[in-house]
Amino acid sequence: MTQRKRGPDDLPTGERVATLAAATADAMKHKARGEHETQHGAALSVSREEAERIVEHWPDAPKKGARQMLEQYRAPNEATPTKLFWYNRHPWKRILVTSDVLLHDFPAPHSDYLTMWVDYKVPVEMVNDQPL
Repeated sequence: MTQRKRGPDDLPTGERVATLAAATADAMKHKARGEHETQHGAALSVSREEAERIVEHWPDAPKKGARQMLEQYRAPNEATPTKLFWYNRHPWKRILVTSDVLLHDFPAPHSDYLTMWVDYKVPVEMVNDQPL
């Protein structure tokens, strides 16, 4: 028997609102101090040897992706047993490689283990809640 994963709907509304309010307040404090969300992490460093040791027993596809990122962007800023993070590696704001492969079928069956972020500022007048 498998356990159902918990999600936001499992939390009482008050708890969800309180969590959102706390996260918003924290973000506003960082913004007021002129801090970027990746500044702290970008100051950290993990040796390439440690990163290689971490990915050694990962599944083949994420291991290959991690090694490609290590080759291109050198040692990561942070690492856990299942994730490697790089910050501010132009043009990327953040890069994540994870051993936890996400399988899905759109547009064709494939797995995801690499996520890359960019900062993209959208003018307020261009924001629209209607789909394109």
